[in-house]
Amino acid sequence: MLQANNELVRRTAREQLELLRDDDSRSVAAAAQAYLDNPPPPVRPQTSTTLTTPTPRRTSGPTFSGAARATARRWRGRFHLPDQDWPLLGLAVIAAAAQVVCAVLATPRIWEMIVVAVLAVAVVPAVIRLRANATSFAVGLAGPALLSTAMATGWITRELRSDLQPWPATFYLIASVAWLAAGVLGLLRVRRTPLSRNPLLIGLGAAAALLVLVILLYADRHARVFSLDSDRHITMLPLSVVVLYLLTAVMAIAGPLIQFSRVFLIGWVVSGFVVLFGFLRFQSKTDLQQLAIIALLTVWLALGVAAVRTKKTGKPLRRRIIAAVLVAPAVVGVVGIIAVPSAPRPPSAVGLAISPDDRFLYATDVANGRVMRFSTTTRERVGDPLEVGEFPSNLIVAPDGSRLYVANANSNSVSVIDAANWTVVGQPIAVAPGPTKFALSTAMHRLFVLSQTAATITEIDTETLSTVGGPLAAGSTPTDVAIDDRGRLYVLSKDSDNVAVIDAQTRRAARSPIDVGDEPRDLVPGPDGALFVVGRATYEVINTKVGLTKPTEVTIPAEVTAGAVSNDGKHLYVFGRSDNKDAVWVIDVGKGKVVGSLIENLGLPSRIAVSPDGQRIYLSRFFEPGIDVLDSSGPKQIGIIDTNG
Repeated sequence: MLQANNELVRRTAREQLELLRDDDSRSVAAAAQAYLDNPPPPVRPQTSTTLTTPTPRRTSGPTFSGAARATARRWRGRFHLPDQDWPLLGLAVIAAAAQVVCAVLATPRIWEMIVVAVLAVAVVPAVIRLRANATSFAVGLAGPALLSTAMATGWITRELRSDLQPWPATFYLIASVAWLAAGVLGLLRVRRTPLSRNPLLIGLGAAAALLVLVILLYADRHARVFSLDSDRHITMLPLSVVVLYLLTAVMAIAGPLIQFSRVFLIGWVVSGFVVLFGFLRFQSKTDLQQLAIIALLTVWLALGVAAVRTKKTGKPLRRRIIAAVLVAPAVVGVVGIIAVPSAPRPPSAVGLAISPDDRFLYATDVANGRVMRFSTTTRERVGDPLEVGEFPSNLIVAPDGSRLYVANANSNSVSVIDAANWTVVGQPIAVAPGPTKFALSTAMHRLFVLSQTAATITEIDTETLSTVGGPLAAGSTPTDVAIDDRGRLYVLSKDSDNVAVIDAQTRRAARSPIDVGDEPRDLVPGPDGALFVVGRATYEVINTKVGLTKPTEVTIPAEVTAGAVSNDGKHLYVFGRSDNKDAVWVIDVGKGKVVGSLIENLGLPSRIAVSPDGQRIYLSRFFEPGIDVLDSSGPKQIGIIDTNG
């Protein structure tokens, strides 16, 4: 056709050759390029009356450009690269490499490293093997990639906030984003239905996106989220939330856009299986519940293999197998949430208290609703943690050390612990919402519980372990409560900048409120009737034995949060922030001057406790595991109590 006499035919043939030059097949493209490089001359028409003889052409030798093009075509045919989806393959290689590095940096056990590495690297040959069909495989990875990206973002945020090295989290995020990019690329390629022509699809997509957002918010606020914390532990989210997320993400995005092909099912089954298997935190002791979950996961994987290997598309059996594969994650989730209890979170110590004999340090585990006991000598945990209520934010020890009282902030209750036998006494005592602080009077046999949320004080009889009377009004924005030897309650108000004084027996004001410094935050009872009021950057001492008292304000170098006082009342210990770092100050009360300070990263302290002899300071840490142990002389850090022990 290139030799045709008709100009239109010749031009059309050349255009078709140019299209073939861009064909996916290397042989077709090379042949088209050869014709375009050396097109044959057109044949001139011959009339019936006139015979023409061809004019002999002068022979000429081969040109350099022609020889170069011929050589290039020969080498291209010998060493051409195989037909691959290079963007998807590149993303797969990046993700696999990053995942392997993350496993080496973050996983302590060799067998876990091997499993993660094999699973991550195995995806690369799968993409190479599938070639043109790798698009559908990548779409199957989209749902788990969304979940892992969210996990990686939360992990790296915690690492940076805790001033730790976020390298494992960084590589995990790189791998997750690479898988997610591969899934998005696959979705862009397989989409065939214009959204503008299908309003129903737009509505389904918007509803699915809203559902995903609701699930994530629920998981973040109410559930135990799957995440790799800064101490390399995996905490657990109810499997129903995970399954809902996976099903919603994959079905909402991929379901309306493509048909469920065999290749798509490969990506769906493999990625979903790996995600759920990796999230299940199996204990060293394999029980019946764990065996049930392992069996369900195995069945799901077997169903996926059966669906892929069943080639006859018209068989009803294959349709049932495919349906079972898609529904299996929901079944696994339901059985998992019913049969397998959630694994405990890493302990997060908040409330602290020390026994009067200085033998034990007590700490509340707000992550798991427990109270832990540690030896102050060995710094190791003594006995098993005791289950109390939800989010035990604070605790107090009786002066004789016989009992502990624990404020369960989210359960709106107070738990009582027998310290000698290390057991919980009776049932939790219901109090007003949001209990946080205590005032204990052994002379009156009363425990006064301040509920900041309800702005009330609940009175508990420590002999009968029952409430007495109705709630007592605590004024506006109460932050702390204390009681003196004469049975007068002192209630600190943050917004009013004063301390209200209430007679505990008559429940009436004993005197006018005592004005204190700006933004008072903590009340610290001291010896001989002294009551320390710790403010934003000041402290004052109220003499509770004097009817009318005007405390003197003493300035602290930076913003403080709370404090504790030594048994002899000579030193006040406070903690806070200075120059964007954690800080602890030791104040000589007699001189009203700071005599020692420690400024460094301490994991954002949340509570403080001081040993009876004043030699040790204990700080619970909000952003890092463990409890800091400081030598009060200095002060200086001398160790960390491992709360995971």
